Amino acid sequence: MKRVLLHCVGSAGDVLPFIAIARALQARGAAPAIATSAWFAPLIEQAGVTAIALGSREDYLAAVHRPGLWHPWRGPRALWSIVMDQLPRAVLALDDWLADPDAILVGSTLALAVRIAAERGHPDTATVHLSPACLLCAERPPRLPGLPRLDALPRWLRRQAMDLVERAAWHALAPDLQSARAAANLPPLASPLTAWMHSPHRVVAAFPEWFAPAAGDWPARTVQAGFPQWRSDATLSPELEAFLDDGDPPVVITGGTGYAQAGPFLASGLDAATSAGARAVLVCAFRDALPPLPAGRALAVGHAPFPALLPRASAVVHHGGIGTTAAAFAAGVPQCISPLAFDQFDNAARVVALGAGVELPRPGRDAARWARGLERALRDARLRAAADACGVRMRTGGSSASDIADILLAGYDRSP
Repeated sequence: MKRVLLHCVGSAGDVLPFIAIARALQARGAAPAIATSAWFAPLIEQAGVTAIALGSREDYLAAVHRPGLWHPWRGPRALWSIVMDQLPRAVLALDDWLADPDAILVGSTLALAVRIAAERGHPDTATVHLSPACLLCAERPPRLPGLPRLDALPRWLRRQAMDLVERAAWHALAPDLQSARAAANLPPLASPLTAWMHSPHRVVAAFPEWFAPAAGDWPARTVQAGFPQWRSDATLSPELEAFLDDGDPPVVITGGTGYAQAGPFLASGLDAATSAGARAVLVCAFRDALPPLPAGRALAVGHAPFPALLPRASAVVHHGGIGTTAAAFAAGVPQCISPLAFDQFDNAARVVALGAGVELPRPGRDAARWARGLERALRDARLRAAADACGVRMRTGGSSASDIADILLAGYDRSP
């Protein structure tokens, strides 16, 4: 029985796709385990997958409350600090797997322990990127926070811009990594940081071509699949069911599972829904972030399974996380995206390019534009048709988790 370790770093949008991949691996007779934050261990075990809990639930709460985490420019440095804090325990957790050369070690973009395992001699590793912004390339450059759009520039100028991004990332992030590598008895890293973060054996671009076409300068041995989505058998709470049954389809407003400072975001979304005369469901695990709710017109829940909730929504207002973006595509529901940091700006740009949604300013800014954007998502027939077309693509595109499982189990081309 092939053993597969799936190590993922991030919030629920980063973990749930790996549950889907793990279940697909189980269906093929493999024995997967998921190593991630202890916060998600119960969810993973409920899905019937072995969980390797890293750190504690308190560690996760401290991470999502890290100052600056959701700032467009300070966010990447704050996130990198969290990753570096967690890296030693992740490396230790992978030690047992290093002794099994037949096991497959799979990491998400920030699962650096898997890359270190490859350098320490493990022959079968893979990197799974859930978002196209993780693949910095000049041919199809992503939209990055704080930078102008690069896709209209000549290729040579796009390449120069990506080189500047590489150098900036190296200057800001490499010192911490070099210290972690020394602790793992590895030599200093000489190659560009963003190139090192891809497995030398196999890279999986886990998003469909209609969302982000393949680029010629993606890493070698990259294989593209679709969005791997986990559809659990979880149902909506009786309170939420009753609210949904009691009126028109509501606007769903969520900042994702890791956005602990979501108060201004939720308030902006609720104000826009009120302006549009729409009911609202706010999904947020952090109760202290909730704004006052208009009686009978809005409901707040700590969690709700999106495959059950979003098809019953009129629109979804969110932060542009790839997990929520993919779930909204699957439901065929229009999206209003207020990107905050990381890959969210690129995801928002791609949704807008597909005609399936609108981009909103940062929360707390330009309430009128928030209201106009949501009004368009609710009323614009062409936008709603484009969102529905994305839903059809998702439903008819086969099982992406199964495709990724097949890629991982097919073996690796280890030629130079």
